[in-house]
Amino acid sequence: MKRGFRLTERDVRLLSDLFGHSVITADQIVRLGYFGSLVRCRSRLRRLCGAGLTQKVNALPVKGSQALYAATPHAAAVIAEYTGLGLDDVRLHLKRPCSPLLLEHSCRITEFRIAVSESAGRLSVEWLPEPHCRHAYSVKRGDGWQRHTFKPDSFLRIEHLGETHCFFVEIDLGHVSRKCFKAKIASYRRYARGIFQEAYAQDSFAVLVVTTGSLRLRHLSSLVHKDDPRFLFTTFGAIETESPLDCVWLDPQTRSITGLLPDQEVSP
Repeated sequence: MKRGFRLTERDVRLLSDLFGHSVITADQIVRLGYFGSLVRCRSRLRRLCGAGLTQKVNALPVKGSQALYAATPHAAAVIAEYTGLGLDDVRLHLKRPCSPLLLEHSCRITEFRIAVSESAGRLSVEWLPEPHCRHAYSVKRGDGWQRHTFKPDSFLRIEHLGETHCFFVEIDLGHVSRKCFKAKIASYRRYARGIFQEAYAQDSFAVLVVTTGSLRLRHLSSLVHKDDPRFLFTTFGAIETESPLDCVWLDPQTRSITGLLPDQEVSP
């Protein structure tokens, strides 16, 4: 870090979010509430880049796409201290390569987070990116133990009328095979058998799947069975035109269209 440069509390929180989301655009950083304008945001990002704590990442290969920003390995110690994660784990995460697909996936996750935040109003909302909700655990199998790593895209907790509602988030770009998505469903089924309750001190959760279109939604939702945790499906298009808290979610187990909070349901 350059001499004379001083990190603020906002800088540390921003570095933590850059770590959690892998990459974020300047516009998204503003919409997350870090700065009041793009001018101020870009000015501070230049200072953070000059200090070696952030870097620009090649933009998505789409006309008009914005520059993406990421935390560098030089920020690992700051991020580890703030988040409580292991320093080596933070460094390893910051050094992983970013493919175009990963960049798009990361941006989509952040867009969904912003959409939820903007729709929540005064509701209490907590968001944990993947590094903060990844959970390695072991379960007893016969005479030994079986190791599993639970890796949702994000975790969302909403407080509404004195009740806590927990959701894991999966952003689907249409590249996951049928076999892989069934394995993901199985991972949630395992996690719902006491592991989640112990880790989050809550009784249950739902899984929010946001995908590319109605056909893909039908294919994925058909893989969910009655004994699985509750899965809710919607599309990027629906989230762009409606509030993600509204009745834009298909519950394949009841075949109803529902919202994320109680008393939000319409006929299929």
